[in-house]
Amino acid sequence: MRWLLWSVAGLMVLAIAVLTFRVPLLDTAGRAGLALAGFRDVTLEIEDVSSGQASIRELSFGDEIILRGVTLRYAPLELLQGRIVAVDIRELDLDLSAPDEGALARLRALASGEGEQQAATGTASSLPAIYLETGRIKAATAARVVEADIAGALTPERKLQAEATINGRLITGEGDILLRNVGVTVDGDLETLNGAVTVGSGELLHDSETPEWQPFHLEGGGELKEGNFDGRLALTTPEGRDLLLIDAGYEMAAATGRAALSITDLAFRKDGFQPAALSRRAEGLPPFDGILNVRAAAELTLGRILYHADAALTELSMTLPEGMVTTPALPLRLDGDYDIEANRQAATVTLPASDLDLAYQDLRYAIEALSGSATIRDFGAAVEIERLNGTLTDRGKTPDFAPLLFSATGNLDAARQLELTGRVTDASEKLAIDAAAHVSITDGQGELSLSLPATKIGKGGVRPADISRHLAIPGAEMSGTVEARLDAGRFADGSIHITSIFAELRDGAWRQAESSASGVTLKLEGSEEGTETGLQGTLGGLVQSANVGGQTLSVPSLAATFALSREGEGQLQLSDLHISPGAGAIFREAQHVTGSATLAGEEVRFQADISSAILGPSYMSARGRHALATGKGSADVTAVPLLFAKEGVQLESLVELPFAVTLEGKIAPKSRVEWSAKDLRASADIALENLTVELPGGEVSGLEGNLHIDDLFPLTISAPQELRAREAAAGIPITSPYLRFRILSDAGDPVLYIDRMTVGLVGGTLLVEGAKIDTGADINRVDVLVSQLDLEEVMELTSVDELVATGHVSGRIPLIFGGERLLVENGELSADGPGVLKMTSDAARSALGVGGDQAQLVLDILENFQYSELSIAILKTESGADTVKLHAAGSNPDVENNRPIVLNINLETSLDKIFNAVLNGYLLSEKALRATVGNR
Repeated sequence: MRWLLWSVAGLMVLAIAVLTFRVPLLDTAGRAGLALAGFRDVTLEIEDVSSGQASIRELSFGDEIILRGVTLRYAPLELLQGRIVAVDIRELDLDLSAPDEGALARLRALASGEGEQQAATGTASSLPAIYLETGRIKAATAARVVEADIAGALTPERKLQAEATINGRLITGEGDILLRNVGVTVDGDLETLNGAVTVGSGELLHDSETPEWQPFHLEGGGELKEGNFDGRLALTTPEGRDLLLIDAGYEMAAATGRAALSITDLAFRKDGFQPAALSRRAEGLPPFDGILNVRAAAELTLGRILYHADAALTELSMTLPEGMVTTPALPLRLDGDYDIEANRQAATVTLPASDLDLAYQDLRYAIEALSGSATIRDFGAAVEIERLNGTLTDRGKTPDFAPLLFSATGNLDAARQLELTGRVTDASEKLAIDAAAHVSITDGQGELSLSLPATKIGKGGVRPADISRHLAIPGAEMSGTVEARLDAGRFADGSIHITSIFAELRDGAWRQAESSASGVTLKLEGSEEGTETGLQGTLGGLVQSANVGGQTLSVPSLAATFALSREGEGQLQLSDLHISPGAGAIFREAQHVTGSATLAGEEVRFQADISSAILGPSYMSARGRHALATGKGSADVTAVPLLFAKEGVQLESLVELPFAVTLEGKIAPKSRVEWSAKDLRASADIALENLTVELPGGEVSGLEGNLHIDDLFPLTISAPQELRAREAAAGIPITSPYLRFRILSDAGDPVLYIDRMTVGLVGGTLLVEGAKIDTGADINRVDVLVSQLDLEEVMELTSVDELVATGHVSGRIPLIFGGERLLVENGELSADGPGVLKMTSDAARSALGVGGDQAQLVLDILENFQYSELSIAILKTESGADTVKLHAAGSNPDVENNRPIVLNINLETSLDKIFNAVLNGYLLSEKALRATVGNR
């Protein structure tokens, strides 16, 4: 007001000068008068002067105040008394950017002096009516610019009516904040400082190629009463949705103000209104349901604004890919301070402890006690995350992992670069993973680094089973020291991949059931040298000692290289895997494995070649694939045909056997291995070609067969397989042996099912059908059906000398195997027809063990006994004695006129040649079966 009064007074002085000096002298006199008033850079152009008015083309006080088209209307007598009736101003340019300098400072000083004079005299200057057609007011600093186009009128009674269109710009590093075309009308009394203000239109927006939010419409108004202003401003979305309500007040005398901001029940719906409609920063947010409420308060005093806000997003339900996040409430607190003149702002955002539930497919998780705080400076130009804490918990019935505690700090700078550092620990804090991340908010590019410092595992350290149930292996013990680092990046194309990796296991040890390993060292290193090469590195290590299924071995060296492209394709080259057998190992020579693997999409394809000193390079190869998504895979393993010769390669040179074996001939094996996350299965096909097998106590020659093994672990042959041979010898000659069999498992014990077995023996045939040899049973019973045995050949195998028998017998011999003994229980053989028994007296007397006349008669009869029927009962007891009961009916044509005679004779003899051959075959079969499960 003082500025205004002094400006009018200056115009009055100018008008008096106009009347006094007329136009030719006005410029000089006007400038001189204004110079005397303290104004230096003054421009004055007077257009016309009359007795009732004066027209001024332009009057400027430097660049700060410029008036154009000014008309002073007056009555001559009143002008002499210092009064002007009215002032019409066509154009006004007023720059308030530097109020403490130039003409503005002088006007303020003059106005202040006049105010003091009026206060002393108790008088007030009278104002003319002032009409402003067009005014442009500007106030600019380095941080903000405010411009207004105004028009209005001020009556001598100081009644003000004006209309203005205001535009403002708040300069920030992320694009300026604009007030655009805010229409304001003012109707008030400057004398009493009463009036009303109405905001009828306008927008609040972000001036950027990629605006942070959609333009908001402004609407509101206020009332000025005795120098105190109270008003309300509402922000609405372009669609007319109520968004923000601001209630404000200002006391002019104290230059203090207050404001209350509220957002009430702003509802977001997954299929409707979402934050992306307000800000582009929210475009990546998954759709969610929720209700936002905000209550904020601010105070203006001494050029500063102090503010506080409480916000809460309630009933939150956010949809994620194959999952969901829910929470009853997610609160936030904001406390801040804004220095208006310096345009400096600082605020603290606090997240009180909150709980969130997360669902992914059928899994349930929770982030418990999530809390944090951050400091925001200069409207987000810099953000310091002071803490972010919480606990990630698996809420499933059978949790996959134990609760993990996390904490982080960080900052966001003016270039929108986010830095985070933190740590993830288990409840015992024995496991601690350090994490660091750098992300550009502008383009999303960044790096992540995870580091596991040297950490002890096992007793006294981290127990994997305590971290995750998936790491819990029943009966397994492990120990060692693990250290690891991983660096990953997100790049301009949106891809995320590993840029470097390091992992090392030192002094590792493992034990589970009958398997163990110690002195394990593994080291993995890799880095990305460039965008074209991807991740490349090496893998190396060794195992000093291991026991796998009873097999002792070591791995003196392991060496491989790998490469992983940014597209997710990878290659592994295994240059050396050296497996060395230890004491008692089933294989006797060192094995060298080389190979390669490729990763394409979700599938790994691999190949490997196995070499040894005896069998030569690449005597065995494997080709297979593995699906990463399902954990399933398979491999075909093929060996070159193995040629065995007595003076060449022998099985005992390759593997440790439970008994001595000498081979001649060819074996061609191949196998197929299939696996999943739950089990491992390996089938095999073995072709035997003209194979001769020498075993303890016997030999099989001309062995042929094509065997299909359903599973090697445990050995399983479900479909009947057949083996044939030319002949065999086991102390007795055997011809054309044939076997059809199966092998199954019962509680881990191999069981041999003999569907049918035939052998040619002493002119006849032995047949076994439907028999079972169970390695887990104390005894096994086998019934042998005998057909057409030649008695003459049988007698040659007994210990009864000079006993000759002709004819053939058939029958049944029950065999009982227990441990390393063989029993015969009630074996019965019967002659197929008539035959002859001949026995000399010395041998018979010894065999019969009797004497006297009766014995002499029997001997005479047996010298040429022609039987019509004959039966033999065989018994082999625990004592090991063989008892043979002979029953025969017939006669000797040379004794007692061929009188029919029935003989019942107990023979004490030995059938070891026959029974030992049978027992040896059984024991060899049992040992071979037990060997399939190792150390049995």
